[in-house]
Amino acid sequence: MPSQDGLTPMSGPLLVARADATNHTGAGHAMRCLGVLERWIDSGGRAELWGTIKIGFVRRRAERVGVPIVAAPGNGAAVLLVDVYDPTERTTLGLERTVSVRVLVEDFGEDIPPGYSAVWNPNAYAAASDYSDFAGRVLAGQEFVPVQEGLPAWVGGGVGAVSFGAMRLSDRLASVMGALPAACGVSSLQCVATSLPARCRPVPADDVWSTLKYAPWLISAVGSTTWEAAVVGIPFVGVIAADNHVVAARWVASHGVPVVDLRPEGSPEDAATALAVAVKQARPLPRLHPGARAVVCEVRSLIGWTSRR
Repeated sequence: MPSQDGLTPMSGPLLVARADATNHTGAGHAMRCLGVLERWIDSGGRAELWGTIKIGFVRRRAERVGVPIVAAPGNGAAVLLVDVYDPTERTTLGLERTVSVRVLVEDFGEDIPPGYSAVWNPNAYAAASDYSDFAGRVLAGQEFVPVQEGLPAWVGGGVGAVSFGAMRLSDRLASVMGALPAACGVSSLQCVATSLPARCRPVPADDVWSTLKYAPWLISAVGSTTWEAAVVGIPFVGVIAADNHVVAARWVASHGVPVVDLRPEGSPEDAATALAVAVKQARPLPRLHPGARAVVCEVRSLIGWTSRR
């Protein structure tokens, strides 16, 4: 009998996701893997998250969806999902012969090391043509963005919001955020980040959208929160805070949504002013729909488990 997500339950194949969640890596890698692991369990499989998980809300989400965090993968894994940037580790895990199928999570259209059966680009800007030299299966496009399900619709009417996720703020970025309320002409903002400056009210990290759905707009680093904002429908301003934000920022800007690059040095006050100006042009991103189920369907087919209605 099909499970609640419409897939035929499986007899327990193990999917292991290799990802970290630390102040250095951020939470995005582990969180997008957890979206797939949750759907994998719903369809009858077993799942593990293999890595260093130091961010509290990531650990709590793994516990809620029944995914154990392990220091080494279990025996007999059917699928290894590799979501790390380190090229040496990517290459090594691509040659891991104890696993039937290896899937690389890749963000930027780079060359895929030997040994991978599939590549999955979990970003809205991705296209299969980004991997034209790869002979395996390509999972790319808006239908494969693993945004968590059940996010609320935007309501508005509250206090403006800023999100840098689990990223530890640099001194300069903290100064920009400290100057931002005055630049926006408000007494305070609600913020998702660590080590918040004064006049930034913390948002509970375990369920940010129960609060942020009331924000009139959201300023956010261009990462996994961007895709969630596209589901929620909140007016958005993208921020480039690191080099790996550039590709996603191009997609955001291509849809008429303002983007501010905070990498160049300059005074925090000038940066805050640029953000305040961008807020006046904030607009929703193109609507996305959760894609973790589509990823699970593709991976099921790779190991020979297809839906039987």
